[in-house]
Amino acid sequence: GCEYGILSTVEHTEDDGTIFRMIKLRNPWGHARSDWVGPYSNRDTAGWARQGLRAACGKASFDDDGTPA
Repeated sequence: GCEYGILSTVEHTEDDGTIFRMIKLRNPWGHARSDWVGPYSNRDTAGWARQGLRAACGKASFDDDGTPA
């Protein structure tokens, strides 16, 4: 087994009332080998289009940094 480290949590409400509850995890297996590639991953530029959510989560880039977002 393995353990994912919780790096941060964020609750953000968009202007339209949409509430996002996000958890940022550290992948213990390394970078590209098993990174999450679904919604709000480093590859999901469409999901991160909401600028308020990106700012609240501290998502400045889409680089592979070992975290899913």
